[in-house]
Amino acid sequence: HVYSQRGDLKLKIDVCRAPDAGDSVQPVIVHMHGGGWRFGHRRVVESAFIAQVKRGYTLASITYTLVPGAVWPAQIEDVNAGIDWLKANADLLKIDASRLCLAGASAGGQLALLAGLTREDISGVLAFYPPTDFNEMHDRGMIVRRNFSQLFGKPLKEAGEIMREASPLSHVHKDAPPTLIVHGTGDHFVHYPQ
Repeated sequence: HVYSQRGDLKLKIDVCRAPDAGDSVQPVIVHMHGGGWRFGHRRVVESAFIAQVKRGYTLASITYTLVPGAVWPAQIEDVNAGIDWLKANADLLKIDASRLCLAGASAGGQLALLAGLTREDISGVLAFYPPTDFNEMHDRGMIVRRNFSQLFGKPLKEAGEIMREASPLSHVHKDAPPTLIVHGTGDHFVHYPQ
C-alpha cells in the first residue's frame, strides 16, 4: 500500500497476515528496517518479527526516506505518517489499532523507540541494538560521523540540539509503553552502552 508521498517518491507499507487469519482482527507489529538511515528496505525484516505472524499478529513494514536524499526529521515523520495510515485503515486491514507495537533494529530500532516515546497510542516497543543517545556515539568512527552528518544535514559540531531531539533517551518518561531493548557487547557500530 502507498501510505504517503515525498515529491516523486511513493512511501509504501507492506501488511502481512497469516493465510489462515481469516477475518480475525489482530494486533499489529509495525516494523522499521535498519541500515544506518542510509540503506535498507521494508522487505528486510528480522526473523523474530516474521515469526509473530504465525502467532496471530499482523506485521506491517514501513518504507521511510533515506539519506542523503532526506534529512532529519523526515524519517520519523514518515514513520508517524505510516502509523497514522495504519490506524486510519484498521477496519480494512483487520487490525486492532489499540494494540499496536513498534519494532526495529539499529536505525529502525531508534525510530521505533522515538515514535513509541513521543506518541500516546503505542502499546509497546521492541528494539534490537538501537542508537538511544546520538550525542554519546558520534565519535564512533568515520562511517558513523558521515552517516550522522548526512542524517542531520549539518556538521556534527553544529547538530547537538538536533541529535538530542532525535535521541530516544531524551524522551523517556514514566508513562512510556512497555519496552524491550535487545543488544550485544560485540556490536561494532552501535556500542553496548547505548
